[in-house]
Parts: sequence; C-alpha cells; structure tokens
Amino acid sequence: MPSTRADFDRALDHAPAIAVVCAERADWGMHVASACVAAGFQLLAIGAETPEATQIIASVAARPDMVVGLARTRTAAQAAEAHAAGASFIMGTTTSTEVGAAARAANMAWIAGALTPNEVAHAASAGADLVQLYPIGTGGGPVHMRLMADLFPEVPLVAGGGIGGDRMGAYFSSGARAVALSEALYSRELMAAGDHMAIRNHAATAHLEATRQGGHG
Repeated sequence: MPSTRADFDRALDHAPAIAVVCAERADWGMHVASACVAAGFQLLAIGAETPEATQIIASVAARPDMVVGLARTRTAAQAAEAHAAGASFIMGTTTSTEVGAAARAANMAWIAGALTPNEVAHAASAGADLVQLYPIGTGGGPVHMRLMADLFPEVPLVAGGGIGGDRMGAYFSSGARAVALSEALYSRELMAAGDHMAIRNHAATAHLEATRQGGHG
C-alpha cells in the first residue's frame, strides 16, 4: 500500500531528516538509496535527474517502513510519474505552481524551494506544505535560516543544499523543521568506488545526529 501524506508527517516527526539521492548512474542511485535505508532513514527523495529515478522510487517504496519522494522536481509530469511509482512527497529547488498543483491533486506533500524573503512568501502563498531554503549552505547558512524563520514563523522550513553533518545542530537551533541531506551522506568518489559501507556509515552518523539535534533522540 503506498505511503500517505500522514505517513510523511509521522516520518518527519520521528526523524526530521530527508536523505536526498542524486546520482549520475542508476546503479549508483540504487546503492546509495539502499545504504540510506540501512542507515535508518525513513524519508528518502530521489533526484529527478537520476537515471531510472521512478524505478528506484518504486523499489524503495515497496518497503512498508519507507516514505519516498522525488527531489528536484521541475514539471507536473515528473510529479505524476513519481506518484504512480509510489512517491508520497515532492521536493523542488524552486517554486513551481504546476508542480504544487500536481502534488495537491495526488495528495502528496509539497516541499517547494526558495531562498529570499520574496521567494519564501511566494512558496507559502502557492500552498507549499514546507519550504526548502536552497542552497542554504552557500546562501547564508544558519544565520539566513534564523532570519527566514523569524520573518515567516508560520512556514515550516527545511534546510537543504551544502549541509555538512557537523552543521545540522546550527540549522535546527536556527528554526529548521527538518534538514535535507546529500553531501553529508555520500560523494561521487564513494559512489564511483562502490564503497557502500562507507556511505552507510556516513548516513548512519548523519541520521543519528539529525534525530538527536532535531529533539527526537
């Protein structure tokens, strides 16, 4: 049975961290996804540019404990294909109203992308369930997160893009509802080397830290 929006909310409450898997090869993407699952992540998003992204989504979504989404979503067609494969949430690095409409039509959670105050306001007014500040690592870091959280206290914010495992606590203390992690979990070099154990270890450390820093550990 596919995950629901309620499953997404429960998973986020359990551990406020989303593993975002973006790979240039389908086998790399599947191996990283499997490592993140083994590391304890319940929320996983596959980048739309990853080859065979929908097949990876379908494979991971078959697990009853996993809530899977599509990251870097740009079109309504991508959102619909992901939903058909078992996705229950959609992420973007920008705010696309057509993507948001597709997510709502399919009862999927929508994490829109923004960085500036105007962009956050636009995402919120467009109906985004959460807003990802992206790329926060090079876009002001925890200081910018605190500013956006103060300006928009009613908007649940996700920190994404360029977050190292040692910086998560600063984002949570600055008002992040959750973190979207990629760089803290893997690198192209580890994927190319097939070092799945190292990726799993990085992911397990990051997941534990996110859970602890998010107030649920």
